Amino acid sequence: VNAKSMTYAASVGLNMIVAPISFGVFMYFFAGAFFSWIGGSEPLKPHETDIPGVIVGVISGVAMLFIEMILFVIRTHTMDKVMRRKAKTKHVSP
Repeated sequence: VNAKSMTYAASVGLNMIVAPISFGVFMYFFAGAFFSWIGGSEPLKPHETDIPGVIVGVISGVAMLFIEMILFVIRTHTMDKVMRRKAKTKHVSP
């Protein structure tokens, strides 16, 4: 365990938290504008909640979380593969 592996672990963990939240917030604002444009509804009053925007934001955040989990598994598998290959070449003597 060294500083590089700890930095990698921290960056992956932080990415798993920040990416779904930021994508969900982005889709909340985008979906609210899109649904009001498509539906031609009136703008929301100051204290009203945009229900379709919230639904789309949560669903897209969960979808992004699944994508991040898949990417995490791919990264971990690739990193393990490289580490095994390094270990094999390190122990081979000519």
